[in-house]
Amino acid sequence: MKYNVFTYLVGEGFSNIFKNKKQAFTSFGTMCLIMIFFGICFIVVGNFNYFIKQVESQQGIKAFIKKDATDEEIEEVKNQINQIEEINTIEFVSKEEALQSLKDGIFREKAYLLEGYNVSEFKTAYKITLTDITKTMEVKEKLQNIENVVKVTNADDVIEVLIKVARRNKNRKLCNNYCLNCS
Repeated sequence: MKYNVFTYLVGEGFSNIFKNKKQAFTSFGTMCLIMIFFGICFIVVGNFNYFIKQVESQQGIKAFIKKDATDEEIEEVKNQINQIEEINTIEFVSKEEALQSLKDGIFREKAYLLEGYNVSEFKTAYKITLTDITKTMEVKEKLQNIENVVKVTNADDVIEVLIKVARRNKNRKLCNNYCLNCS
């Protein structure tokens, strides 16, 4: 394209903007609104993905160990848990820590209600986080098969909702479907 043709087209474009002020303003306003809307969608989806990853990293499984387990048996349980590939972190929760977390958590304002409880009434446990939250049921089954593990708990309903939302969001259909339904 020659320089003269380019300057001619730009000149015609600017002169037509001033000739058709209403249409030019409407088009410019529409484009600005669409860009703002897509920017907001992008920010919301990005924050939502970050929120999902944060909740996934905090979501854990607790493996409770029988009350009369020895220190060697507790260490053996830890070694067997470490052999599971999907495990990200393992944190030991002693009986004292379990009682204290109960006082600091649910009974924060009424901790005096737990004064009569003895530490021996609680079970030691391992708090476990996973590398992939979709493998929760498989890991739970493996943990239940470990000797000296009495009970395995997790928030199944929360995990299922997170997996569904994350899959939907990964496909980026959230923003696209909303934009298509608006027009």
